[in-house]
Amino acid sequence: MDRVYSYHSVNKAHLERYLHHESYNLLSGVLEEFAEGMSVKEGDKVFIANFYKFALAGLLLDWIDKGMREEPKLLWKSWEFYFRAIL
Repeated sequence: MDRVYSYHSVNKAHLERYLHHESYNLLSGVLEEFAEGMSVKEGDKVFIANFYKFALAGLLLDWIDKGMREEPKLLWKSWEFYFRAIL
């Protein structure tokens, strides 16, 4: 429960910026690997990474807001299917 208290004590806008930044970094790396050997415009990769950073950050914020009841590993397994299908 300490994690939930920490969430409510930080500036939510700061947390959102952090999650967007980290999500973008993660997704842009995945996209670089996925696009290897393909002709994908840099602008398209940036758009895709930006689009999905909001999805990932939003899912994380929702999970936090609901008290983080699900184990992170189990949560990621449920999300992973959709992210793999999309990417």
